[in-house]
Amino acid sequence: MNKFFYRPRLKVRRANSHIDNIISASSALPKDLYKVAVSEGITHALLVKPDQFYLRYSPNVSVSEYFSAIIGDTVNNLRESLEYWINAAMAIKNVDGCHFPASRKREGLEITSAYKSVNKNFPELANFIKTNVDPCGDTNKSLYAVVELNNENKHKGFIPAITVAEIRNINAKFGFNNVMQNCIVRGDADGQLNILRSFTPISIEDNFETTVEVVFAKGAIFEDQPVVPTLLHLSQITSQTLDALDKFITPYVA
Repeated sequence: MNKFFYRPRLKVRRANSHIDNIISASSALPKDLYKVAVSEGITHALLVKPDQFYLRYSPNVSVSEYFSAIIGDTVNNLRESLEYWINAAMAIKNVDGCHFPASRKREGLEITSAYKSVNKNFPELANFIKTNVDPCGDTNKSLYAVVELNNENKHKGFIPAITVAEIRNINAKFGFNNVMQNCIVRGDADGQLNILRSFTPISIEDNFETTVEVVFAKGAIFEDQPVVPTLLHLSQITSQTLDALDKFITPYVA
């Protein structure tokens, strides 16, 4: 294959590295994003010393926006892989500035400006995309999401919802020799969460790790679906599409 067509594969590789970052960050949330700390309180205004203690999780920044940026970059790299490919293909016909065709409905594909441009200058390729690639929302939702939704707004259609799932190795000590090594927590990672309340002081160790669950939020195209498997599927679909396109174009660049 012409080395010019290797560039799209590099973009897929970059997308996969972003997915790896999501896996890593969800397994052990970066500590600059949040804190787990002990706070004190009193049950009566006349008390001189605190008589209740809280162990709380609280975000330093928007955790969902942190993951949203990585998700957006992932899908953007997948889209760019197809953009690079279509422009490399159209360069064979001395045409530049093209976009990979896509349409919300299959019946509307041929009237999109991107398809018309390809069809005008490289009709065989346009027909192959229409017949074999099928980048349409009602027949190939995953590929359409990569090409078109990301082209409109690379974050809007892929907003995540982040849930704190577990804090490991926190080793919270309280009461009479009570120790909580790990704790299961369920709550929005963008909000404050009460982990433990005690009437005696609480101490914790600093080597804890927080696990979060990352799914697509309500209203997103893949609503309620886990982010990592979904992105891996989009990457696989993009790679398979590039395989088919490379096979088509080989006679033209050999």
